Amino acid sequence: MELKTNETNYSYDNETEKTYSNPNDALFKSMEADEPYRVTSTYSNVKPQKNNATNIIIGVAIVIVCLGVIGFIYMQKHKCDGTYELSKVEANGVVYTVEEVETALLIQFGTPMTYDSSIKIDGKKAIVTFNVTGMMEDEFDTVIDISGNKIEFINTSPRLYGDYDPDTKEITLEVNGNAMIYEKVD
Repeated sequence: MELKTNETNYSYDNETEKTYSNPNDALFKSMEADEPYRVTSTYSNVKPQKNNATNIIIGVAIVIVCLGVIGFIYMQKHKCDGTYELSKVEANGVVYTVEEVETALLIQFGTPMTYDSSIKIDGKKAIVTFNVTGMMEDEFDTVIDISGNKIEFINTSPRLYGDYDPDTKEITLEVNGNAMIYEKVD
Protein backbone atom coordinates (compact mmCIF):
# COMPACT_ATOMS: atom_id res chain seq x y z
CA MET A 1 0.00 0.00 0.00
CA GLU A 2 1.32 3.30 -0.96
CA LEU A 3 0.90 6.45 1.14
CA LYS A 4 -0.12 9.53 -0.70
CA THR A 5 1.52 12.77 0.11
CA ASN A 6 -0.41 15.95 0.37
CA GLU A 7 0.10 17.53 -2.94
CA THR A 8 -2.46 20.23 -2.57
CA ASN A 9 -1.28 23.49 -3.92
CA TYR A 10 -2.82 26.30 -1.99
CA SER A 11 -2.07 28.88 -4.52
CA TYR A 12 -4.69 30.29 -6.83
CA ASP A 13 -6.31 27.58 -8.88
CA ASN A 14 -6.87 29.92 -11.69
CA GLU A 15 -4.89 33.10 -11.66
CA THR A 16 -7.58 35.05 -13.39
CA GLU A 17 -10.61 34.09 -11.29
CA LYS A 18 -8.95 34.10 -7.85
CA THR A 19 -10.75 31.04 -6.63
CA TYR A 20 -9.29 29.19 -3.69
CA SER A 21 -8.87 25.49 -3.15
CA ASN A 22 -8.25 25.95 0.59
CA PRO A 23 -11.46 26.74 2.51
CA ASN A 24 -9.55 28.94 4.98
CA ASP A 25 -8.42 31.10 2.14
CA ALA A 26 -12.03 31.64 1.20
CA LEU A 27 -12.90 32.63 4.74
CA PHE A 28 -9.93 34.90 5.30
CA LYS A 29 -9.32 36.20 1.78
CA SER A 30 -9.52 39.80 2.99
CA MET A 31 -6.33 39.23 4.95
CA GLU A 32 -4.39 39.01 1.69
CA ALA A 33 -1.53 37.14 3.29
CA ASP A 34 1.50 36.57 1.17
CA GLU A 35 1.44 32.91 1.99
CA PRO A 36 -1.46 30.65 2.81
CA TYR A 37 -1.69 29.75 6.50
CA ARG A 38 0.67 32.50 7.44
CA VAL A 39 -0.09 33.28 11.08
CA THR A 40 1.01 36.55 12.49
CA SER A 41 1.40 37.09 16.20
CA THR A 42 -1.54 38.61 17.99
CA TYR A 43 0.40 39.25 21.20
CA SER A 44 0.31 42.78 22.53
CA ASN A 45 2.19 44.00 25.57
CA VAL A 46 -0.33 46.79 26.09
CA LYS A 47 -2.70 46.06 28.95
CA PRO A 48 -6.36 46.70 28.29
CA GLN A 49 -7.64 49.93 29.78
CA LYS A 50 -9.83 49.71 32.86
CA ASN A 51 -13.12 51.44 32.50
CA ASN A 52 -13.55 54.91 33.94
CA ALA A 53 -15.96 53.76 36.65
CA THR A 54 -13.24 51.60 38.19
CA ASN A 55 -10.79 54.51 38.14
CA ILE A 56 -13.34 56.80 39.79
CA ILE A 57 -14.09 54.26 42.53
CA ILE A 58 -10.38 53.77 43.23
CA GLY A 59 -9.84 57.54 43.35
CA VAL A 60 -12.72 58.06 45.77
CA ALA A 61 -11.44 55.22 47.97
CA ILE A 62 -7.98 56.81 48.12
CA VAL A 63 -9.47 60.20 49.08
CA ILE A 64 -11.57 58.58 51.84
CA VAL A 65 -8.53 56.77 53.26
CA CYS A 66 -6.49 60.02 53.23
CA LEU A 67 -9.26 61.92 54.99
CA GLY A 68 -9.50 59.14 57.58
CA VAL A 69 -5.77 59.36 58.31
CA ILE A 70 -5.93 63.16 58.60
CA GLY A 71 -8.97 62.88 60.90
CA PHE A 72 -7.17 60.34 63.09
CA ILE A 73 -4.14 62.61 63.40
CA TYR A 74 -6.37 65.59 64.18
CA MET A 75 -8.24 63.62 66.86
CA GLN A 76 -4.92 63.04 68.62
CA LYS A 77 -4.90 66.75 69.34
CA HIS A 78 -7.13 67.70 72.22
CA LYS A 79 -9.01 70.88 72.95
CA CYS A 80 -6.76 71.34 76.01
CA ASP A 81 -3.53 71.44 73.98
CA GLY A 82 -1.48 74.55 74.60
CA THR A 83 0.50 76.42 77.24
CA TYR A 84 -1.09 77.56 80.50
CA GLU A 85 0.34 79.99 83.05
CA LEU A 86 -0.67 80.18 86.70
CA SER A 87 -2.95 83.19 87.16
CA LYS A 88 -4.78 82.59 90.47
CA VAL A 89 -4.62 80.49 93.61
CA GLU A 90 -7.65 79.58 95.70
CA ALA A 91 -7.04 78.80 99.38
CA ASN A 92 -9.73 78.43 102.07
CA GLY A 93 -12.37 79.71 99.64
CA VAL A 94 -10.49 82.94 98.87
CA VAL A 95 -9.06 83.55 95.38
CA TYR A 96 -5.66 85.32 95.17
CA THR A 97 -3.86 86.54 92.07
CA VAL A 98 -0.24 85.54 91.54
CA GLU A 99 0.81 89.13 92.37
CA GLU A 100 -1.03 88.94 95.71
CA VAL A 101 0.70 85.65 96.52
CA GLU A 102 4.10 87.18 95.68
CA THR A 103 3.30 90.17 97.94
CA ALA A 104 2.37 87.78 100.77
CA LEU A 105 5.68 85.92 100.28
CA LEU A 106 7.56 89.25 100.38
CA ILE A 107 5.87 90.17 103.69
CA GLN A 108 6.45 86.71 105.16
CA PHE A 109 10.09 86.21 104.11
CA GLY A 110 11.26 89.81 103.67
CA THR A 111 12.68 89.25 100.17
CA PRO A 112 10.99 89.51 96.78
CA MET A 113 10.03 86.12 95.39
CA THR A 114 8.46 84.98 92.20
CA TYR A 115 5.70 82.44 92.29
CA ASP A 116 5.02 80.95 88.91
CA SER A 117 3.93 77.71 87.41
CA SER A 118 3.01 76.52 83.95
CA ILE A 119 1.52 73.53 82.18
CA LYS A 120 2.23 72.67 78.56
CA ILE A 121 -0.15 70.05 77.15
CA ASP A 122 0.47 68.25 73.88
CA GLY A 123 -1.91 65.36 73.20
CA LYS A 124 -1.43 62.79 75.94
CA LYS A 125 1.70 64.40 77.41
CA ALA A 126 2.25 67.38 79.65
CA ILE A 127 5.19 69.30 81.09
CA VAL A 128 4.45 70.87 84.46
CA THR A 129 6.74 73.44 86.12
CA PHE A 130 6.59 74.96 89.60
CA ASN A 131 8.92 77.76 90.67
CA VAL A 132 9.02 79.65 93.93
CA THR A 133 12.27 81.62 94.00
CA GLY A 134 14.66 80.24 96.57
CA MET A 135 12.22 77.63 97.87
CA MET A 136 11.17 75.23 95.19
CA GLU A 137 11.89 74.57 91.55
CA ASP A 138 10.40 71.53 89.89
CA GLU A 139 9.70 70.47 86.33
CA PHE A 140 8.41 67.11 85.24
CA ASP A 141 6.98 65.34 82.23
CA THR A 142 3.84 63.33 82.74
CA VAL A 143 1.32 61.33 80.83
CA ILE A 144 -2.19 62.72 81.13
CA ASP A 145 -5.63 61.25 80.71
CA ILE A 146 -8.31 63.59 79.42
CA SER A 147 -11.89 62.48 79.80
CA GLY A 148 -14.43 65.12 78.87
CA ASN A 149 -13.28 68.16 80.86
CA LYS A 150 -11.45 66.13 83.54
CA ILE A 151 -7.66 65.89 83.40
CA GLU A 152 -5.61 63.38 85.36
CA PHE A 153 -1.82 63.72 85.56
CA ILE A 154 -0.75 60.06 85.76
CA ASN A 155 3.00 60.11 86.55
CA THR A 156 2.87 62.41 89.56
CA SER A 157 3.11 61.59 93.22
CA PRO A 158 0.58 62.31 94.55
CA ARG A 159 -1.56 62.27 91.42
CA LEU A 160 -2.82 65.62 90.25
CA TYR A 161 -6.40 66.07 89.10
CA GLY A 162 -7.80 69.02 87.23
CA ASP A 163 -10.78 70.42 85.41
CA TYR A 164 -10.74 72.20 82.07
CA ASP A 165 -13.22 75.04 81.54
CA PRO A 166 -13.74 75.44 77.77
CA ASP A 167 -15.51 78.80 78.21
CA THR A 168 -12.64 80.55 80.01
CA LYS A 169 -9.91 78.22 78.67
CA GLU A 170 -8.64 77.63 82.19
CA ILE A 171 -7.35 74.54 83.96
CA THR A 172 -7.94 74.25 87.69
CA LEU A 173 -5.64 71.84 89.55
CA GLU A 174 -6.34 70.53 93.04
CA VAL A 175 -3.08 70.60 95.03
CA ASN A 176 -3.04 69.89 98.78
CA GLY A 177 -6.63 71.07 99.19
CA ASN A 178 -6.01 74.30 97.31
CA ALA A 179 -6.90 75.16 93.72
CA MET A 180 -4.36 76.49 91.26
CA ILE A 181 -6.01 78.18 88.26
CA TYR A 182 -4.07 78.26 84.99
CA GLU A 183 -4.96 80.55 82.07
CA LYS A 184 -4.26 79.54 78.49
CA VAL A 185 -1.60 81.81 76.98
CA ASP A 186 -0.78 79.91 73.78
